[in-house]
Amino acid sequence: MNAAPPAVIEQLRAIRAEGPADDRFTHRLVSRRMLEVYNSTGDRLPGLRRRYPYNPAFMHPGDLERLGVRPGDVVRIDSAHDFIYGVVESTTDVLPGVVSMAHARGGEPERDDEVRARGSTTGRLVSVERDFEPISGIPRQSAIPVNVRALRADELAALASDAAERR
Repeated sequence: MNAAPPAVIEQLRAIRAEGPADDRFTHRLVSRRMLEVYNSTGDRLPGLRRRYPYNPAFMHPGDLERLGVRPGDVVRIDSAHDFIYGVVESTTDVLPGVVSMAHARGGEPERDDEVRARGSTTGRLVSVERDFEPISGIPRQSAIPVNVRALRADELAALASDAAERR
């Protein structure tokens, strides 16, 4: 019996043979669905932005405690490709070691200082040259290995300075 095309079977064998997760990263960023968000649709509509005007980075309360941050604080989220800033929110909906954000919602890199008003798009963490699905060619959009850390005082000051210059 033929359960799947040979390329799919080969891919499943390769996944099965994978070793442990990359220990250079502390978290996995996973895509999240939110009632008010459908990718970037409605991002500029006030009614849909009422609850969260930014793209929240939902994390387990224990992770927030370990990082020394509180809900509403800005953190830096680094992948092997790039980084974004995220406004953390606490939830028990995700396991420790997971960051959950809506896909395709947030501001442009040049406007990182507006993270509290717009958020950051997780697409910046994705490489289209590696970590893509070999059959469809779609880059990894979820379970992205990342590190998360609190911002240093100088980084917070730089974001505030950039925002002041923009005004």
